[in-house]
Amino acid sequence: MTQESVLQSHVALDGLNTFGLPARAERFLRLETGAQLAPTLAEAARDGLALSVIGAGSNVLLAGDVPGLLIQVALAGRRLLLRNGDEVVVEAAAGEDWHGFVAWTLAHGWYGLENLALIPGTVGGSPIQNIGAYGVEVGERIAHVDVIDLDTGKAGRLMPSACGFGYRDSVFKRGLAGQVLVIGVAFRLSLHPVVQAKYADLLAELDTRGIEAPTPQQVFDAICAVR
Repeated sequence: MTQESVLQSHVALDGLNTFGLPARAERFLRLETGAQLAPTLAEAARDGLALSVIGAGSNVLLAGDVPGLLIQVALAGRRLLLRNGDEVVVEAAAGEDWHGFVAWTLAHGWYGLENLALIPGTVGGSPIQNIGAYGVEVGERIAHVDVIDLDTGKAGRLMPSACGFGYRDSVFKRGLAGQVLVIGVAFRLSLHPVVQAKYADLLAELDTRGIEAPTPQQVFDAICAVR
């Protein structure tokens, strides 16, 4: 497939942001494979196009048309990387739906993300915002974040200590903002649940269900009901 057949011009973004705001991208790429990225970055550099990145469009407020090149990250895939005793490391591509990924880990008996159910967005957006809910922040579970340098096109890997995680914050919103593209995230999860259910609205929902000692699945279900 040629680069000309991949890049699109003047693409409507109404369906690519959750507010449904009308806007158009001057140039647009739906990034579905890593092989698309190098020629895209080369063309953007050649034509002097500013780069913007979007995932599920759930944390985006479009103020108008988007100049330059907009890349929608739609990389898919999830897998078990490692099992070590009671711990597993699982990986998901950046374009995976976050809630779907959480449900998938829970279905496999890999615990630790259930409190983050129904948060909108993609896996790739999770470390950028350091998403959190009901006493859990995703940075606590991240094993590493795989990125592409948007200037050089080179791949890199950031360990949690390099991600600068804070409350709804990370280095991806500060020093690395606009410099790297998140392409995948790995998470350390447990085979043995440690349930966190201390928040009043969550406890109230569990109480209405007659649950005093909830399982991770019951926490997940209750959070979905509350949200």
